[in-house]
Amino acid sequence: MPTSLNLVKGIGPATAEKLAAAGLETAEDLAAASPERLAAVPGFGEIRAKQVIADARQLVTEAAHDLVERSYAKPS
Repeated sequence: MPTSLNLVKGIGPATAEKLAAAGLETAEDLAAASPERLAAVPGFGEIRAKQVIADARQLVTEAAHDLVERSYAKPS
C-alpha cells in the first residue's frame, strides 16, 4: 500500500502537489529519488532534498517493519 507524501516530515499539501507534478506521488517514490531529481523541484535545494529523501526512506522502512510485525502477530 502506498504511503502518503504528507506523512514525510516537512512535506505539506502544497509541497506534495509540487512533488506529484514532478512524478513523485508517494513516499516510496520520494525514497527512491535521487537528490538531483528532487533538487530540480521548485522549493528544493540539494541539502533539503537529501534530508527529505532520508526522512522518506525512514518512514517507508518503518511502515514496512510495522506491516511485517502485524503479519506475524499472534491473535489474542
